[in-house]
Amino acid sequence: MKILTTTFYADFARYFNYLEEEFERRIQDIEFYNISIYPTAHYQWKCYKRHSILLPSILLKNKYKFSLIPYEYKGVNLEKVINFSYKTQVMFGKDNTTELKKQAMRYIDFFDELFKKNKFNLYISSGDSRMLIQIADIFAKRNSVKTYYFEQGPFGTTILDEKGVNYNISFRDRALLKTNIDKERIQTFIHEYYINKPKNYWTNQKKTFFRRLVNLKNTLWMYPPSLASSFFPIDTQIGIPLWNHLKKDFTNRLNKNNMYENSLDSYLPEKYITFIMQMPTDAQLIENSPLYEDFDSMITDIYKSLPSGYSLVVREHPGFKGRYSNFLYKFISKNKDIYLRNNISLLETIKNTELLILNNSTVGVEALFYHKTIITLGNAYYNMKDVTYNLKSRKKLKKLVKYALSNPIKEESIDIFLYNFIFNYLYMGHFRDENLQSADVIVQDMLESISK
Repeated sequence: MKILTTTFYADFARYFNYLEEEFERRIQDIEFYNISIYPTAHYQWKCYKRHSILLPSILLKNKYKFSLIPYEYKGVNLEKVINFSYKTQVMFGKDNTTELKKQAMRYIDFFDELFKKNKFNLYISSGDSRMLIQIADIFAKRNSVKTYYFEQGPFGTTILDEKGVNYNISFRDRALLKTNIDKERIQTFIHEYYINKPKNYWTNQKKTFFRRLVNLKNTLWMYPPSLASSFFPIDTQIGIPLWNHLKKDFTNRLNKNNMYENSLDSYLPEKYITFIMQMPTDAQLIENSPLYEDFDSMITDIYKSLPSGYSLVVREHPGFKGRYSNFLYKFISKNKDIYLRNNISLLETIKNTELLILNNSTVGVEALFYHKTIITLGNAYYNMKDVTYNLKSRKKLKKLVKYALSNPIKEESIDIFLYNFIFNYLYMGHFRDENLQSADVIVQDMLESISK
């Protein structure tokens, strides 16, 4: 048996190694071909003495040039496979269309040859959006290779789905959900998660000098200095300038009109609607947001839709505090009844809000546990009938906000969704847990799927 994997970072490699060990316990004649997208994943595989190739680095050294950039190469639509990288980079003023297409053609040549030489039985992928992964997926399907897509789930769980991740998961297509449910089981499971969160394996791991060097290399692959960007793989670059990545909160506390002094306030207004923001480079925003391309337009529309007597509370993504656009911070500071609140716990904010608005973040699933009414601006896997309200037109947001406040989602419908999603779809355990879980169940499901 032969298994192909693609992994992003060290924590992904550790989890995939955990699955590979379970495969080896069950199957004697088995071989793994691990492709690392970033240096930390490659380093982690080597720590386990596993096979790994740092593919973007290999192709970076391959300097052969294409005299003509076609629309389609070996049956692969180049515009489609570069879409994620193109959008994440262009939002920061970098249009690398030509170089991205050249890199895509290199990946196509690589995977074309790889699948000709190897008869894979299974492909396990981290996500489903990146260029390298999309191309690997295309050739896996051409060669009838069973594919599973990995993503972390809510409440410390795991998603491994044959269809995709995020909005693409197969659970979204389930027409019938089990209605005879144990509500107490939901409450017990989620309360236990919040009270006794598993230890994160990486929290107390010592960073050796060499691991620090690998982490630095990883950072440069993602956020290279502008003048040196050509020395790093084009598709691993996020688009955010190195300085913007490094300055984080400190510079913003000085330059964002003192917004951070206000964001550390513990005050919540009496009656408010909450807007939760994601990372601008989140695949959910890039791939599954047909109405909005940025948070500037979202916050503008939401503020205009506020009913009389309501305030707006805004929360930034923890990994992007202070790094959103200048427009967004100025908009918050100059308008009344709008508050940036990062210092208050997410749970407290959710529990006391009248309505939650977000694009398609998994925070929405956490809010459903508290039976909160949610409006999603983009496509989310929890956009199911009688679970959330999904915006279909920007012009209708004000009307939808008013309707949602007057017509909260029924608790019974939310509980049915949560029960089926948690206990009949998700795998228990998170990929960063100190003690990993569910390899036996996951591998059994994969082997049964392959044998069908």
